[in-house]
Amino acid sequence: MEILLAVLLSVSLVAADQSAECSTAAENRVDCGYVGITEEQCVARGCCFDSNIVGAIWCLNKATVGQCEKEPSDRVDCGFFGINEDECEAKECCWDDSVSGAPYCFNKPPLLEESCSFDADTRVDCGWMGITEVQCAEKECCFDDSTRDVPYCFNKRIIERDECDVDGAKRVDCGFWGITKEQCGDRGCCWDSSTAGAPWCFNSKNVEANCSTAADEREDCGFIGITKDQCVERKCCYDNAFNDSPLVLPPEVIHKKNNHRIHLEF
Repeated sequence: MEILLAVLLSVSLVAADQSAECSTAAENRVDCGYVGITEEQCVARGCCFDSNIVGAIWCLNKATVGQCEKEPSDRVDCGFFGINEDECEAKECCWDDSVSGAPYCFNKPPLLEESCSFDADTRVDCGWMGITEVQCAEKECCFDDSTRDVPYCFNKRIIERDECDVDGAKRVDCGFWGITKEQCGDRGCCWDSSTAGAPWCFNSKNVEANCSTAADEREDCGFIGITKDQCVERKCCYDNAFNDSPLVLPPEVIHKKNNHRIHLEF
């Protein structure tokens, strides 16, 4: 009887862990499959499957269990004096009031995420000539055949979530008025709508825009009569100080990690 109870308890604990791993909010899900993937194919990848929410990702990465397990001395305060557990969790931070002298409400450690949204010129081939989307997905790679002369099947980019931890006053706009979270993500940009007066869709820490291009080196990014707002919507720079040079130009983007420069393309 004791053995049976132990087995039942073990099964229930495993089920609880699996439920926690797959209970990701729809807006925070990270795609783990491809169009048309079945539940069996999704689970075989070690991913979660939930088709109950229309418009959300059905095959998704598991949440990281134990994300808030961090040494008290390494905690970074995420709250304020007197904050309670509900207020802390509303800020999507960790809560643990069991350690005296350490922050009770603290930041989650950065997690690694996989992304297929980045500049096409930096793709690393993951397939072969003529590979199909299904074959590419079976290799757990990204597939995008909308750009010519670059790999269609390519490796995912690994990013850290804290790349998007940018102070509101230092954010560089990466979107346009009315952009949605999904549209922002498609651009490979960060999204945070919690800071009033700051861009909600913005570049990560590793990307900064530079509009200080010399007048004789500018490339036109607009059309005759374009306004500043229209220019910004194109993610371009606007400067009407020179009458004989383009008013708008693509901002040069500097990737701090590898020091190479590219032009944004939308």
